[in-house]
Amino acid sequence: MNNTKTTTTEKHSKTSIVVPVELLTVSSCWVAASRPPFPLSCTGPTVGPTSYLRLRQQGDEANGWHIGPVVTPPFGVGYGLGCAVVEEDTQEVWAFASQESNTVGMWRSAGLQHWAQDVALTAPPGWKIFNTAVAKGLLGGKNVYAMALEVGAPFSGFNLVFATAPALQGPWSLGATGPGSVSLGAGRGSCPALRYDATSGYWHVLYTPNPTVPGGGYRTWQIYAMRSKSLASGSWEPSPSNPVLVADARDRVIHNEGLPAAVRGWAANTTNLNNSDPDLVEIDGKVLLVLNWGNQQSTPTDNLAQVIFNGTLVEFWQTLYPAYS
Repeated sequence: MNNTKTTTTEKHSKTSIVVPVELLTVSSCWVAASRPPFPLSCTGPTVGPTSYLRLRQQGDEANGWHIGPVVTPPFGVGYGLGCAVVEEDTQEVWAFASQESNTVGMWRSAGLQHWAQDVALTAPPGWKIFNTAVAKGLLGGKNVYAMALEVGAPFSGFNLVFATAPALQGPWSLGATGPGSVSLGAGRGSCPALRYDATSGYWHVLYTPNPTVPGGGYRTWQIYAMRSKSLASGSWEPSPSNPVLVADARDRVIHNEGLPAAVRGWAANTTNLNNSDPDLVEIDGKVLLVLNWGNQQSTPTDNLAQVIFNGTLVEFWQTLYPAYS
């Protein structure tokens, strides 16, 4: 799907909507099963003791896909790089603890205002966990929940490993004990988005391999796709359409006429090396995808953009794999 950024009339068009940030929004994803979806953002000067989580209202096509007001009080102080899902009427959020980076916390809320906090997963001492993503699907013929984890130390670079659980509340079982023992994993990569496609029986991951571009700078990143039916190491099939999204001039195109002048200046002048940190949700037969662009190194160069795919999630996966089934 290399032609993702062709004209806005084509099926795979890239329509970027640069999102104004308060301080620095360092990650964003969707509470994907809600309607309308709520973008989850981690906000703070850095991912650290003062960072926190929140949910915002997300518009649909009728209002230009604009992101609306914050709908939660701050929660998860000291946590960052969150992911979220909805099951029935309960919102579930996971994020890593910036001061205890081998720990993934979780929060539950039935009304978005009061959040119960717990520890979802504790990795071995010395592990450094960053981004996570959670989805429900079939594994070995059984319904399970899977969590993709971006792990730094003790691995070389960033690596993707997986944990599974019989319920959202756990208990979570990590499919790795260290670099030499990974039963559930996908090798080098970062910032995963995880989805299960019931039509084909595949688990799909959008992610950023590291390094993406041979000889490129540290932040020269692109978005790739891969799939597996087992989550097992060695079972992952890369999309022949990789890279799915790359940094180019279309990232700077502003479709949100409500953006203030200062933000427009960022979009026009920031260094743009990077497309990364994707997440996606289907709304009314279209796929809305969020990503980071810029260079991730300084405010305000870590900007968010939205991409519209004119088709369903199943159709999106079909474009990435000619032999879909």
